[in-house]
Amino acid sequence: MLKMINLEVLKISLPHYKDYRYSRGTIEVRLPIVYSNQICAHENGTTRIHPSLEGSPFAYSTDDHVFAAIGCSHLAVINNTDSILMGCKSRCRGHFSRYSDCSGHEGCCKMRISSPELQQFSVAFVKEDGSIARHKDCNYAFLAKKSWFRPKFTDLHELIMEGHVRGVLDWGIPGDSDLAVQLNRTCQVYTQRDPNTSCLKGYSDELALRRQSFYCRHGYAGNPYLGNGYQGQINYCTASLPYIHFSNFIMPPIAKIP
Repeated sequence: MLKMINLEVLKISLPHYKDYRYSRGTIEVRLPIVYSNQICAHENGTTRIHPSLEGSPFAYSTDDHVFAAIGCSHLAVINNTDSILMGCKSRCRGHFSRYSDCSGHEGCCKMRISSPELQQFSVAFVKEDGSIARHKDCNYAFLAKKSWFRPKFTDLHELIMEGHVRGVLDWGIPGDSDLAVQLNRTCQVYTQRDPNTSCLKGYSDELALRRQSFYCRHGYAGNPYLGNGYQGQINYCTASLPYIHFSNFIMPPIAKIP
């Protein structure tokens, strides 16, 4: 559980090298579905306000998410503070399909997120004539991991009753934190001490969120977040080609943030 933002953790991934590029560290969590009004609320965790990540080292991953809305004859608009980021329109054509392809018909629409980095947002539900959805209209929206949410194979009714979807957060170490200073020092020490160790650090500057991520270079395996350099059979960042050994995996310190 990430107590700072009260989200259940499902999976933690370190920053890593894949497909000839360095990928950020991610945390997969259970995100609540947003509903249009109190009448539509269930005892399953649906909410009217999505969790805010402001003040935390996390951001909603724009690469891994899709925005989807469920309901009839309405436009779901996602807002970031005072600006509209995006939205999609859902129609029903006379009926609601529990296994819609989310193409904008049969009660479901979806689209990718265009914001460079997102920490806070709200959802507004607007009718086709531009008026705000009435209290008796039940509409839902959510951010979900693209590879997890599969239209045509997902029962939308069961999804609403469940109240949560699988989401992805990007994470990094605040650049001005004591932990970032310590990791920088550790990276330099082990690189100088042993020619078989090597690490890199990357930055995220979107929306003034200066965060650092630490990586093992391509061809190296290990955990650059280890404070003591070596742990079990995994070295800090040890040359590992052609074989990469991942036993005794250690969670990064970021997972211990209260």
